[in-house]
Order: sequence, then structure tokens, then C-alpha cells
Amino acid sequence: MRLHSLRSKLMISVSALVIGSGVVISFIETRRFSNSLHEAAAKQGEYISRAVALEATNKVLINDLVSLQNLLNYQLDSNPSITYLFVIKDDQILAHTFADGIPKKLIGVNTTTENERGNFKRIVNDEGEHYLDIAWPIFAGKAGVLRMGLSEKTYRSRVINLWLQMTAVTCGILFLSLSVSYLFIRRITRPLSALAEAAENIDEKNLEFNLQPGGHDEVGSLTASFNRMLGRIQSHTQRIEKNAVELDRAYHQTRSSFDIIQKIGAQSSLKDVSSYLILKFREIVSCSELVLLIFSRDRKTLFAIYDHEFKIIKSDTFQEVLSIFKDMDGHCCPK
Repeated sequence: MRLHSLRSKLMISVSALVIGSGVVISFIETRRFSNSLHEAAAKQGEYISRAVALEATNKVLINDLVSLQNLLNYQLDSNPSITYLFVIKDDQILAHTFADGIPKKLIGVNTTTENERGNFKRIVNDEGEHYLDIAWPIFAGKAGVLRMGLSEKTYRSRVINLWLQMTAVTCGILFLSLSVSYLFIRRITRPLSALAEAAENIDEKNLEFNLQPGGHDEVGSLTASFNRMLGRIQSHTQRIEKNAVELDRAYHQTRSSFDIIQKIGAQSSLKDVSSYLILKFREIVSCSELVLLIFSRDRKTLFAIYDHEFKIIKSDTFQEVLSIFKDMDGHCCPK
């Protein structure tokens, strides 16, 4: 399929429309889905942080660090979305769940802004992993701050899966749309292709075209108009060819007459003129035996020329010949 054809342009337009709408819809839906997942994660993190902070209050106040550590480990094991937990008070780490020690950059990356509610902040580690870091005050901040990190890997994978599903749906819709559009466009453009092919093959020797209209729509009207136009062109062409033949015949007749007159003017005697006329008449008339008869002005002498012979017949001999010409209503006999 050539890219500059009408069919290919329509197919490209349909593809662009389907792909563009699919991309826009996918972007909007995945954006909304991602926001809803982050809101759900924030609510879940708030609920867990509030519960852990409430349970850790007594342990921090009585300085039961072993129980506090066990509490953090239990929460980490029971909730797969939690990546890390630690409690900080007066810039000191009371307990944490990091096996290799707590990263120093993580300690000051988030803090509480209110004594009753926590602060949520999205962070990225050195490996490019995304987390929702929650800083929740323990006992209104008097017993320290609970820091909890929720991994966004699960939520991001769900967003990616949704994007892939919508991409697959878009590809399916694109394939179906292209299939239906191809059949529809092919049916619509087939008469146009026939018109284009007919117009390309038209010349003075090839005017015998009669395209069948595909329907009563605009394409069918165009096909009928093309047939009528072609008929008029054929009629005018035949008329022009006929006129050209007649003009050519008239030209040759005029040219022959001019040549004959010119040749006659160049002859020096009546015998030469008569011989030349007989020769030219044999070229025009399919007759092997021709006789040229010429009367004198007083009709008393007849000049007969045939086969390069020139004879003069007197009045007493050609009266019978003269009577034949008189019986022809005077059309051939000079007066």
C-alpha cells in the first residue's frame, strides 16, 4: 500500500486516532488509579502508624527497649508492605529493623510538623526504589517519633500491570478498527481507484470505458459523471477525426487540382494537355481505356485523344456522337 494513496492516508488517520485516544485514556486512567493507590497506602500507613505509636508509648516511657524492638520486628514481619521501622527520641535511635544498621541519610529526611498528626513524604533510595516515609509522633511527641517506610513497589507494579492491560486492549481495538476500517475504506475507495486507473489509461485510441456506479452516493455520482464526460469526449473525438479526414481529403483534392492546373499550364500543345489529363484521370478512375473528346467552339470539329493518339473528326462524321450528347438535356454539351 503506497503511503501517498488515499487509502493509506485514511488508514494512518484511523490508526493515529485509535492510538492517540488509547494513550490519552490509558494515561488518565493509570493516573487516577495511581492516585487512588497512593491515597489507600497513605490511609493504611496512617492506621498502622497510629496503632504502633499507641502500643509503643508505654514501652518507650518505661524504657523497655527489648519489647519495643520485638514490637517493631513483629509489625515488619506481619505486614509485607512495611520496609523499615525505627523509633527516634532526642536524636537517639531507640529501636530499628535494619539488619546492617540504619542509614544516616534517612534519619533527617522526614520529621513531624504537628504533635497530634504525622507527616507523609515520598522518598527514593540510592537504588531508585520509591517509599512512602511516615513520621508519627509518639505520645504527642513526648515519647519520640515513630518512622515507618512503606514500599511503593507493589503499587507501582499494579499501575504498570494496568498500563500493560490497557495497552493490550488498545492494541486489540486498534487491530479490530484497522480490520473494519480497511474493509470499509477499500469498499469506498475501490470506485475511486477504478476512476483513477481509467483516467490514467485514457488516450485518443482508448476511449471505450463504461464504469459501473457503485451506488447512489457521491462516489456513484462521480462515476456516472465520468462516464458521461467520457462519452462526450468520445463523440467530440470522432467528430474531430471525421472533420480531419474531410479536411485532409479536401486538402489533397485542392493540391491535386492545383498540380493539374500547374502541369496543364506548362504544356505547349493541346495534345500534350490531353495526354496529361488522360494520365491523371486513370489515376482517379479505375478504367484502363479512356478517350478524351473535345469539341471545337463551332461544334464542327471533334478532337479525340486516346492511347497517345490524337485524331480530328469533322462534322459529317461525329453527328451521331453529337446527337448522344444532345439527348443528355444539354448538361454535357456546351452551348
